Amino acid sequence: MLVKNPPPNGHGRTPACSSASRVQAAGIRPGAIPRRTVLRGLGASLSLPLLESMTCGGGEQAHNANRMVVLMTDLGMLPQYWFPKGVGFDYEDSRYTKVVSPFRKRMTIVTGSALPGVDGQHDADICYLTGTPRPQSPSFRNGESLDVFAASHIGKDTRYSLINTCNNAGRSMSFSRSGSRVPPLADPVALYNKLFVGNAAEAKEQVARLESKKSILDKVLEPSRALQQKVSAADKERLDQYYTAVRDAEAALVRAIEWSAVAKPKASVTAPDHNAYAGDTLLISLAFQKLISLAIQTDQTRVATMLVSGAFGTKFRHAGKEWEVHGLSHHAGDPEKIEALAHYEESVLGILVALLRSLDEVQEEGQTLLDRTTVLFGSHLLNGHSHSQANLPTILAGGGFKHRGLLTFEGDGYYPLTNLYVSMLHKLGIETERFSSSTGTMRGLEA
Repeated sequence: MLVKNPPPNGHGRTPACSSASRVQAAGIRPGAIPRRTVLRGLGASLSLPLLESMTCGGGEQAHNANRMVVLMTDLGMLPQYWFPKGVGFDYEDSRYTKVVSPFRKRMTIVTGSALPGVDGQHDADICYLTGTPRPQSPSFRNGESLDVFAASHIGKDTRYSLINTCNNAGRSMSFSRSGSRVPPLADPVALYNKLFVGNAAEAKEQVARLESKKSILDKVLEPSRALQQKVSAADKERLDQYYTAVRDAEAALVRAIEWSAVAKPKASVTAPDHNAYAGDTLLISLAFQKLISLAIQTDQTRVATMLVSGAFGTKFRHAGKEWEVHGLSHHAGDPEKIEALAHYEESVLGILVALLRSLDEVQEEGQTLLDRTTVLFGSHLLNGHSHSQANLPTILAGGGFKHRGLLTFEGDGYYPLTNLYVSMLHKLGIETERFSSSTGTMRGLEA
C-alpha cells in the first residue's frame, strides 16, 4: 500500500518548498503524492526519492538542504601514485587521480594539508573527523566529530540523523559531543534492514530472499504499479532509475554475503556467521556505498560516513590470492605487494567514483544530487608504510562548491585540514567560526 510516513512530531524545522510551481506547470495535480510516501508490502518498506509530483501537501514541504557524505580509508595512499602535477584544472593526472578523472570539473584535490598536532600513526584514525590533537597522550580525550556535529544541525528532519558505517566493527571515525565512540554499522545487511525492513523476523526472511535472488521490490510490486499511474513520464523514468539502483544495491549485497560464506581451507570449518562479515573488504564497502546512496536520495539521512578499514586482519581478493590489507601497507619495497596494494587503493577510489556517479545521475529540483551533496574523501595517513601524517590525500567533490581542480598549500604540509571542515559546515548552512583546530575556512576554496 501507499502510505505517508510522517516525521516525528515536534522535531526539526520546516524546509522550504520550491517544486510546486514546476508541478503545476507540468500539468500534475499538486499534492498528488506526499513527500514522505513509502511503498509497503509484506513487511517491506521502500522510501521514495523526490519526484516532481511531490508537493507541500498537508503542510509538509520538500526540502532543499545540502547533504554530506564522508568516505575515509585508514591506510593512506601510495605517494608515488597519488600526487598529480600542475595547478587548477590543468593538472596532469597521477595513476590514482586518473580513476576519479570523470569528475575533474566537479571536485577539488587538496595537497599540503594535515590535522595539526594529530599523531598516533594508525590509531589516529579516531581523530580524522574530530581533529583532536595528541591521541597518544595519556590524558587524551577525543572531541566531537564533523559528521556528528553536522547531524545535530541538519539531521532533525530525517528518519536517521546520521548513518555511520565501517567494514570493521572495531573501528569508527564518529564521536559524540562527549568524545565517546559512536559504534558503526559493520554489516551491510544491517543497513539494508534499517532502510527497508520492519522487524527482526522480517529481516531474517528478507535476507533469505536476497540469497535466493529475490528483491524487496517484489514485495511492493502492487503499490509500485499503483504509483506509476499517478506520476508524470519524467517521474516514471526517475522511478525506473531508482528501482534499478535498489536491485544493484541488492546484487552487491548478495555478492558480499556469498564471499563471506566462502570457507577457508581448514580441516574443520564451522558455519560462517554472515553478520560477522569475514569476507572481502572491497565488496563489503561497495555494498555499503550503494545503500548509502539510496539512503541519501530517499532523504532517510542527510549525513553519512563510510570508513574503509584495512586494520585488524581485513582482507581482499586480487589476482587469485587473498591479501591482508595492513600487511601490504608495510610492503618493504616488494613489487608484488606494492602492485596488490595499488589495486586495493585504486578500488577504494573506484568506490568513491561509484558514489559520485550514483548521486550525479539523480535529478532533484533542477539540480543533480551531487550538486547538493558535499562528498569528502581522505585519510588520516599519507603513507601507511611510513605512517606519515603530513600532506594528507584529500578530495572534496560536489556540494555546489566552486571547485578548483588541484589546490596546493605550500609549506610543511600541515595547513589545517579542519579549515576545510568549516567550509563544508558553512555549505550545509551551519554558521560556525571554528571547528576543532581550524583557523577559519579553507583559503582558496569558494563555497
